[in-house]
Amino acid sequence: MENSSISIDTLHLNVRYPNRDIYAKWRQRTEGINFSRLKKYGVLVDGFVVSTGKAGYKISLSQNNARIYLTDRDDDIAGNGLGGGIWIKLGSKFLIEHMNNLHEAVIDLLSKIGVQGNYPIHITRIDIAMCVIRSMAASESGASRPPNPEHVDH
Repeated sequence: MENSSISIDTLHLNVRYPNRDIYAKWRQRTEGINFSRLKKYGVLVDGFVVSTGKAGYKISLSQNNARIYLTDRDDDIAGNGLGGGIWIKLGSKFLIEHMNNLHEAVIDLLSKIGVQGNYPIHITRIDIAMCVIRSMAASESGASRPPNPEHVDH
């Protein structure tokens, strides 16, 4: 399609983190905070907006167009290799900002929440955005239309 574009809107990652220590650390930091406040607004803790999670992940940490979900379902509870790990959603602004060093940026993000060491990271989903509608100005001026073969100078 002429004048269309495709870009990655969101990249979903799963870090095969087997323990619940990171969940416990962030849960402890939100103890005493009203659940409805966490759910509705979140609270700022160490540079992250901490709120309730979703899809079985109980805590969400947001920073700079990246969202990290933590669960208490570790390998000890779910079985070896079946723990929920850490779910990361990277938005388009984060992806653009770190397009040349994405792996390092993800490792840095994990380090900021307390993950030490290397763990397998898998892409679990890629959401794309596709722009297919021309702007009105371009379509009215004919700027994006192909030339009419009857009016081409030879």
